[in-house]
Amino acid sequence: MRAAWMAQEIINTYVNDIKSVSLVPGEDGNFEIFCDDQAIFLRHDEGKFIEITEIKKRIRDLIDPERSLGHIDGKLKK
Repeated sequence: MRAAWMAQEIINTYVNDIKSVSLVPGEDGNFEIFCDDQAIFLRHDEGKFIEITEIKKRIRDLIDPERSLGHIDGKLKK
């Protein structure tokens, strides 16, 4: 359920910037997010889930660092 919700959030935020979002069933609790073959989030490496705001920021920083994410930018620690 978390993956589907996060996919929806990413689509809503980057509707004009993405071609597709894919959910791939996995095993062993893997949860990974990639953008253009670059890892955005690997739960195994980070040891926990992170907030969707941080994931959106990481995607933005990769595809368009100058873009404002509005209220999300204000909530993130610099």
